[in-house]
Amino acid sequence: MAIKSIPYGTTDFDLIITENNYYVDKTDFIPMVEKSDRFFTFLRPRRFGKTLFLATLDAYYNIKYKDKFDFYFKDKKVYSQLTPKRNSYLVMKFDFSKVDNNIEKVYESFNSRIKNTLADFLIQYKEYFSEDIYKEFKNINKCDDALDYVLSQTKLANQKVYLIIDEYDNFANSLLSR
Repeated sequence: MAIKSIPYGTTDFDLIITENNYYVDKTDFIPMVEKSDRFFTFLRPRRFGKTLFLATLDAYYNIKYKDKFDFYFKDKKVYSQLTPKRNSYLVMKFDFSKVDNNIEKVYESFNSRIKNTLADFLIQYKEYFSEDIYKEFKNINKCDDALDYVLSQTKLANQKVYLIIDEYDNFANSLLSR
């Protein structure tokens, strides 16, 4: 039997599974996540696997991975305790690790990160929205208005959103440490 590679620093669940790398299976926590409050926070030390677990949640809940579900999870712990919410969401993932922590640029960078994530979301799930949604979206400048618009359009499309926010404190911690 071949020794699996250890994907140090890799947070791409699809890549880890597709390349048959070593994966520490934490999927038995998924049913507990569902039973918890609607909003929860993972507080763990750096390099503890938070981002990879969020990528695992994305693969589990994302409607676009429905066809790959068995490939991803057939040999994982969660497969014996599947939940009805699997593959039933449009997943919106914000990653704030790329927000510029320069105090003069943080607002613009944060706004840009939100807008880019929302634009990617609309492109990724374009089959669920009207053709004009992206044109209308591009005319919105403020990130909070853009988020309201996308969420209202998602509701009109009768879809549910699973929101994942990673590195929510990254730029804030950098600013505070100065």
